Amino acid sequence: MEHKNNRLARLVRSYEEKLEQGVPFYMKAADMADIVEYYTGQGRDYDAETCLRIAQNLHPDDVDLSLQRAYILKNAGKWEEALEIVVNVNDPSRRSYGMFMAEYNLASLNFKNAVKCIEELLQQMQEGFDLYDTMEEAAEIFFDYGFFDQSLFYLNKIPAHYEQYLRCQSLKADCLFHKRQPQEAAAILNETIDASPYDDQLWTIMADGQMKNKLFDAAIESCEYALAINPDNVQAERIRMLSMFQVRPITDWFTFYREYIMKYSNDYSVAMLAAESAYNEGQYALSLEEAQRAYASVPLDSSERARILRVVLLSLIRNSRVSEAAALMQGASTMGVQFNDTLCEVSEYLVSVGETASAVQMLQQLSSVDELTEMQLCRVVNLSLVLTKDSQARKLWEEIYEKHAQPFVIAQTALAFRKLRHPLYAQVILDALHMAPLYVEAYFEDIYPETDLFQMYLVAQAESAQWE
Repeated sequence: MEHKNNRLARLVRSYEEKLEQGVPFYMKAADMADIVEYYTGQGRDYDAETCLRIAQNLHPDDVDLSLQRAYILKNAGKWEEALEIVVNVNDPSRRSYGMFMAEYNLASLNFKNAVKCIEELLQQMQEGFDLYDTMEEAAEIFFDYGFFDQSLFYLNKIPAHYEQYLRCQSLKADCLFHKRQPQEAAAILNETIDASPYDDQLWTIMADGQMKNKLFDAAIESCEYALAINPDNVQAERIRMLSMFQVRPITDWFTFYREYIMKYSNDYSVAMLAAESAYNEGQYALSLEEAQRAYASVPLDSSERARILRVVLLSLIRNSRVSEAAALMQGASTMGVQFNDTLCEVSEYLVSVGETASAVQMLQQLSSVDELTEMQLCRVVNLSLVLTKDSQARKLWEEIYEKHAQPFVIAQTALAFRKLRHPLYAQVILDALHMAPLYVEAYFEDIYPETDLFQMYLVAQAESAQWE
């Protein structure tokens, strides 16, 4: 594995040097295909596209390069363009077409047709390397789309004398890990590791499966083995970090994290989890630093933006930087980041520490949102009831009444208007009596004892008139 990685590194370096020189050059098709695959795996789509274009100019009839073009198009969702290339590829066995159509059907959620494509392909093949190689590729495709049982079906047909049998066993173990059968998976991998003890990728597969099954301590140990074999195993470093966040205190993971994030500063997911772990341990300065690092790297369209923003805001609040948190929330809302639950959480904390003015400010911002869920609105109303003595509470409740007069909160709204001695109290309780009379009866039975609902309204009307 190390030899293969070194060879690929030399290929990429040689290609980039030739490209930088800006003069015509020649490289083998297979080598350029490996470079394209490397760039694709690194998420460097532009570099992959450039290399593939040069490669196809040098080798216009190469089947592997054409298929790479097809799969790049496929990954971009351009299935029809990709299919046109695959159909025209000069592949006598039609294997590339069969595999592509199987994947196309899986992407279209047509499992039955995908299986049919593979079976038709296998029936044309004789016993031997090509058959087993095709089964392995089919297993990988079904694995990628989450059909682990079908993947296992093909893997279990591959005999031990197949040259890539150990790789197949690794994939079989990965399937079992995903099926939440970690003991069976570990047994297969242990046999495989015994046969190839210095393969860091096997230890990494073990660690990945253990982490996904919440066996975090075991995952850390497997990563240590992988890194002892290959210190440059990025995936093992990452799995070790993610597992450490789950079960180790900051004193254990901090040094490893600093080394990791210095090398992979754009890994916002790891930085986000470091921030959350630090916050949970009460290290608010550190959680703010790492959450800000994560937010700087997260893509604009990522669903994780709201999650990272939550840690930033809570960390700011815990560091008594309320005005900064408020400004950040305003800015984030204009960028379309939804964080209603975070605003609720921030408000609850401010109420708990007596920062009522700031809590009202947060709740006003939250109450102005149209897309509040029922649970979020209940949290807003319950918090706002605690704050009726604050001078700004009147404006807050007026906004709640105007925008969120729902049956499940209208009685509490009426109760708040009474506490505020608001001249609109009679109107609000009338609305509540129409929308949710049982709630009104429950909330006001101690205020107006032994009074029916009509008399209750008359008394409320008299009280309201005094506050005009």
